[in-house]
Amino acid sequence: MHSAPSVNPPPVPADLCGYSVERALTGDQSYLARDPGGRRVVLKRVDEDCLLGNQLHPSIKERLARVRELAHGGVANLHGVARDGESAWLIWEYVEGQTFDDYVADPRHTPLELLQLARELILAVDSLHSQGIVHGSLIGSNAIISPEGALRLIHVSPLLYTDMEVDVEGVVALLRDAVERRDERDSPLGRLISEEGRTQLSLRVLAASVAALLEARTGVGLPETRNEERDIRRRTFLAAAVVGIVGSALGYGIWRITAGGAEFRPARWMIPGPPAGK
Repeated sequence: MHSAPSVNPPPVPADLCGYSVERALTGDQSYLARDPGGRRVVLKRVDEDCLLGNQLHPSIKERLARVRELAHGGVANLHGVARDGESAWLIWEYVEGQTFDDYVADPRHTPLELLQLARELILAVDSLHSQGIVHGSLIGSNAIISPEGALRLIHVSPLLYTDMEVDVEGVVALLRDAVERRDERDSPLGRLISEEGRTQLSLRVLAASVAALLEARTGVGLPETRNEERDIRRRTFLAAAVVGIVGSALGYGIWRITAGGAEFRPARWMIPGPPAGK
């Protein structure tokens, strides 16, 4: 579920760039539509600052080409760019789910789930940076959480952001707003974000801190793991002890025989009986 339309939205066109429009998502700036094959897409208007003589600026075109080639499970796919009259539109994959804002506002989600969401957000942005792309527009409506709890970023900005700190600040702002809206400033995540704001940690350091918090919060499962490890060690020790005892007994028996201290006497069942009929 994406952002709701405004109170007095402009008329929704029936057709745009060859796509059948279903409804407006944000005023006249983005629409939910279907392509001729029935696939849902999002049409997002390209800002005029990205145009040069009614065409995409060459630098913007190059950036969008890189975004379109991304192989990234945490970011919605950019299908292409289309024109309609004097406007240019980005054709984005439609991601079903709740916006980040709606997700954190739902009281049914626990602090643990918020920690997990923070981890997903940080890792998605960090992975995007590893491919040389700055998102540039990390706001609550541009992160979608699926019904299964997976987070995906949408609407990478076409503007030429190169400073990754823009995204770091966006991540911290999103998480700080989440803990404040939920009145969880004294929670582990709230304290971490407060400390991060003072020290300006990197995304990877922040991800490691969140992972440590998650491990502490899920620590109830650790004793079971330790018990399993202790049982394995016990079974290994007992098996080794049995093997040692049996080996010692066999070694002692062999030594007695070779030293003449023991006489080999075959068991009765090994001694052949008298011939049959006699």
